Amino acid sequence: MRQCENIAPSIFAATGGAGALISQCIKKSEIVCYEDLGPEAMYRFEVHEMPLIVAIDCHGGNLYLQGPAVYSRAK
Repeated sequence: MRQCENIAPSIFAATGGAGALISQCIKKSEIVCYEDLGPEAMYRFEVHEMPLIVAIDCHGGNLYLQGPAVYSRAK
């Protein structure tokens, strides 16, 4: 995660099972690198109104780590 903090990306997550809905939000895609990997290549997408949540933000917040802790305290 330290490498991510240096370049300030955000990592998004989508609801499982929503692939058909999400695919309709992709307006344009292009392979950025590793074209030889086919579907595992790195892509750049142009999207419109894609229903996503920020899972890991540019400040080091991590929903996958923080979410379960908050849920555990709420019980």
